[in-house]
Amino acid sequence: MKFLASILFSLILLNSCEYGCTDPGATNYNTFAEKENGSCTYLIKLGFWYKFPTYTNLNGAGANQINFYVNGKLEAVRMNSIYSVIPFPYDCSDSTVTWVEYTTMGDSTTNYLVEAKTNNNIILYQNTINQADKDNCTLIELEY
Repeated sequence: MKFLASILFSLILLNSCEYGCTDPGATNYNTFAEKENGSCTYLIKLGFWYKFPTYTNLNGAGANQINFYVNGKLEAVRMNSIYSVIPFPYDCSDSTVTWVEYTTMGDSTTNYLVEAKTNNNIILYQNTINQADKDNCTLIELEY
């Protein structure tokens, strides 16, 4: 009986493997994971900016604040007090850009609705971002 139990225990150990995030691009990549378990998380960083004509048009429309949403949740707010001039190649830490950072979880088929709306409900940006679009940072120009 002991012999049979030790063989069974050995088989369980040989067949067991560690589950976790197997995507090296994820923030929680597990180098020891052999099987994916859907726990991968990704940091998505979007930078919103606009030029002087948009700044002027927004002021003329009475918009003094821009709200940034991901799946309906308010993630950032920007007062319409400065406009941006983005140098190329751009820097992911530019302080004139409004950065919206959010962590996603799941597989690369997960979509997120990203919106930029003014305080008086002018929609400046509305698009679905796929988790597979993850990058170091992405700049999005707002126009109005």
